[in-house]
Amino acid sequence: MARRYKFKVVPDFPQHSDIRHMAKMAEDYVKREMDYVVCVVDMDRLLSRPKEMAAFQKMKKRSPRNVIWIETNPCTEFWFLLHFLPQLSTKHYETYEDLLPDLQRYMPGYEKTARYFRKNNLYEYLTESGDMQRAIGLKPSRTRDYLKQLVDEGILEIEGEYKNRKYKRKK
Repeated sequence: MARRYKFKVVPDFPQHSDIRHMAKMAEDYVKREMDYVVCVVDMDRLLSRPKEMAAFQKMKKRSPRNVIWIETNPCTEFWFLLHFLPQLSTKHYETYEDLLPDLQRYMPGYEKTARYFRKNNLYEYLTESGDMQRAIGLKPSRTRDYLKQLVDEGILEIEGEYKNRKYKRKK
């Protein structure tokens, strides 16, 4: 069933994955009087490039209110993968390259290219072949169970008491 909204989505693909190029694209869309510009940034790339990360943090603070930065960790493809996993996993993915073999089990031929996105209707594939509710609808009880599992497996450690509890990655 198709839904009709009173807005138009104009997807675009940066020619370069560096943050300055993405910021310039966002600025160009703002100048074209778009109501909102949403930029999805894969953090695996920025975490491996400290200078670029510092530039991103500064740029984010200076961005106009109608530019929304969404940070994915490690990458957008992790969210794609969540559509297909039968349950939450404790597997840790550091980068897109780490995650790609698991994703390609569910999305054969997937590649992170504008050509792939233009050729394939990603929304249709994720909603028809995957489970959108599973990918976006983590219930608090499932999240709590997942965190407990990560603690039990020695991946996370807990600091603080009940309401001030923080989970940190074990070193």
